[in-house]
Order: sequence, then C-alpha cells, then structure tokens
Amino acid sequence: MDDTYGQFLDYLKKNSSKIRSSMILDESSDLRKRLEPMFHEMYHHPPPYSFKPLKVAATDSSEFIRELYNGKKIFLIRSFTKMGNRVWNHFISEVIDVDREVLRNFTILLMEHSEHLSTLKMMGEDRPDYILLDGSLVGRMRHRNQRIKAENYEDFMEEYFETLSKLVESCINRNIPLIFVAKSSESRILRDFIIKKAFPGGEVNHLMTMTDHVIVRSLSKRVGFTSPIKISLGNSGSKAGKKIGIATFHIMPHLRDVPIKIDIVLPELQNDLHQEPEIVHLQSDLIGFLFWGYSGLKIHNIWLAEVDRSVKFNHREIEDLYMKTFEREVGIEFYETRGERRARIRI
Repeated sequence: MDDTYGQFLDYLKKNSSKIRSSMILDESSDLRKRLEPMFHEMYHHPPPYSFKPLKVAATDSSEFIRELYNGKKIFLIRSFTKMGNRVWNHFISEVIDVDREVLRNFTILLMEHSEHLSTLKMMGEDRPDYILLDGSLVGRMRHRNQRIKAENYEDFMEEYFETLSKLVESCINRNIPLIFVAKSSESRILRDFIIKKAFPGGEVNHLMTMTDHVIVRSLSKRVGFTSPIKISLGNSGSKAGKKIGIATFHIMPHLRDVPIKIDIVLPELQNDLHQEPEIVHLQSDLIGFLFWGYSGLKIHNIWLAEVDRSVKFNHREIEDLYMKTFEREVGIEFYETRGERRARIRI
C-alpha cells in the first residue's frame, strides 16, 4: 500500500514549527517586537482614488518546451503587449542544444527578453499612460552577465541587457511610468532597510534568509502599502555602466492575500543615484491606480490577468497546430510517451 501521504504527514508534524517560522513571525517573538515599530512607521493606508480613463499597456509571456529524441529542445516563446483592443507580439522559435543545468533560467531569460521587445514594439506606435509587466525589474537587472550554455545564445546576455536598457531609458525619456508587478518575491530590500534601523551595528546573520514578504505578511494589520524605497542599480546593458533609480515597495490589497511587490521607474527618480537606499514619495494617483487594479485573490492586477489569459499556450493549440505543423514541415514524426512527459507549459 502506498504510504507517501503518511510520510508527508509525519514530515509536517516534525517540521511544522520550523516551516511556520520561516513564513510568518511569531506573535510573541523578540524579533517581531523589534521590527514592528519601524514597520508601522513605513506602512500607510491606501490613498483615496477615483479611476479615470487611462491607456494602460500590460505585457506577459508564455512558453512551451519539448525535448526531441536527438537531445535538442524545441522552444516556442511568445509575449503579448495589450492595450485596449490592440495587441503587439514578439515570438521566438528555436530548435537548439541547451545544457540541462541552465534550461530553466535560460527559458526565463528568453521570456523576459520577448516581453521587453513586444513592449518596445508597442512604444514605437503608441504612448500609454502606464506600462505594466509581470515580474521584478530589480530581479532582471541583477541577472548575471555571463556566457550561456545554449547553442547560438552563448553571448545572449549582452543583447538581453541592451534591450532592457533601451526599454527603461525609453520610458524615462518619454515620462511613462514603467511598473513591474510581482506576485511572488525573494526581495530583501525592505528587510535590510528596517533591520538597519532596528539593529544598528548589531549582528543579524540569523535574519539573512527572511524576505520582505515575510515581514509584510506578518506585521500588516490592515490593507496598505510600504514606503517606497529608492535604490540605484547599475544597468549592465549601458556601456557607461549607467545607474537607474528604482522605487520598490509592497502593497497589501487584502489581509488574506500575499503582498504584491512593485518596482517602478520614473524620471524624477534618476537624481542622486549614488546615495544609500532612501524613502521617496510617489504620486497618490500612481499608488491608487495599483490598488484599483487589484480584483481579488486570483487576480492581482486586472490588466496583467487579461493579457495572461490571451498569451498562454494551451494544450490543443500546441498539439494540434504547432507540433503537427512541426512534423509536417520537418518530415519526421517523433511523438512518444517520453516526449509527451517532457512537454511543459508555463502557467
């Protein structure tokens, strides 16, 4: 008899305290008491906001990967930038060798790159009031600039950073807020900012695994947002090593939900870029817009949710259109159980 569930239950019983402490700060912990005063100084009510008609562009991507019997991988990656009834797309199709160790990260890089290109395509034809992308700008700028073990893509990171740089600088020059919305996050920027105040000169190595989301989820008692913190990051795509000012913060739109991390690029953030991280104030309309776009536990942003539904590959589309066309044009049938198992569509 299969007893895997019983083993899972035993594991949880032995480790539940450790798991819980990594996800939320205990009510009675000394650490919580030290962090709470600083957190509440930086946590604010949502501003009043009356929605007005806006041109909002939202970008997301989808991918399909299958390993062929010769070891090569077929990649189908597409991104849509949607604004109103118009859609701008960018599509990548490749059959290449990719080292298994870098496959996941390489796929993420291709998806992000495709998103940057479809957004730039939209900007070449129109000017939105806001641009929304799913994910983290800070995370994208902190990718390692190194060679990739992927056929024909060894030096891809140069192109990746050049395109990201072009997107960011275009938004700054045209005064278009560029907003990245992340539902999950490993950010520790807020944590570091608060800990520096709570433990001046103190030893806090035991806190290094705690993320911003743990702090916000633990200490927020009401719907609200954290003070935006401006940081300066070197843009690897800029020949001069130019830094970019980014405001990063978290909104808590519902107490039963998880925090949402926001990274924003604005022209007014591009001054004094060599300073330490500092609190900045953003226009209340911008904050109110982000709260207004939240629509429940499954829809963190209505514009990103809409483009996500449009861009996703579905099983029938992949099998009945793309893969049958692949077989017909290449002239080789390769369907097999192993191939079916190795198909993956990002959700």
